[in-house]
Amino acid sequence: MKRKHDITQLMVWLRQATVDERARLADAAGVSVEYLYQLAGIHKENPKVRLALGLRDGAQILRRINRRLPKLTVEDLAAPTRRGRYDK
Repeated sequence: MKRKHDITQLMVWLRQATVDERARLADAAGVSVEYLYQLAGIHKENPKVRLALGLRDGAQILRRINRRLPKLTVEDLAAPTRRGRYDK
């Protein structure tokens, strides 16, 4: 169950990304930015493998351009209640 203070790695990524970066990640995964926020907020658990791979690949491409973005792994997406690595 999601607790109030839980944050996902995807949410950390979305918060650090620009509007354009979020749109590009959504495009790479074949989903909307709104859907990314649903995944990040643990409203949708364990996205399909293809979607998870698209998110990971898109995040890797964007991270090469903007190194301040955190890494996003398939494991991060498969464990939606794990706190973000960069969350204090």
